[in-house]
Amino acid sequence: MATHKEVPDFDVIIVGAGISGINFAYRMQERNPELSYCILEGRNEVGGTWSLYQYPGYFNYKEPLQASIPGIHNFQGKVVHPQFWRVDLNYTNKQISGKGSITTDTIEMITMSGIKLASRKELYPDIIVTATGLKLYTAGGIAITINSDQYDLSDHFA
Repeated sequence: MATHKEVPDFDVIIVGAGISGINFAYRMQERNPELSYCILEGRNEVGGTWSLYQYPGYFNYKEPLQASIPGIHNFQGKVVHPQFWRVDLNYTNKQISGKGSITTDTIEMITMSGIKLASRKELYPDIIVTATGLKLYTAGGIAITINSDQYDLSDHFA
């Protein structure tokens, strides 16, 4: 025998339990207490980017911004993107490019043991940190359809 499950009905659905979503819920409850609402969050905790990165922004948390770094797959040491920095990564007494000095140059090629720069200088890190930035996630990554056809925003806006 099939059981009937009651479908929740809300006046307002708020997508995202970050600072903006929580603030909106608070203000709506303050000004329109008769309205019912729920907050949907994709992660297992509230706070959005504030809890994840401690700064605001709308980013793809699963995929970092990809940059073309010639030969990065040749490197025999650790390659880490700050977005996926492992808590257990041991960098004690390791050489990390940029630690204690800043080198402004163009990467010619990543080798098995280091980084060759266009200036012919070579760096020999144990760990390369690919701090290339975070990939923006347009419209929070939602799939947009119009009359059942997928609508890709990037095809319509520059």
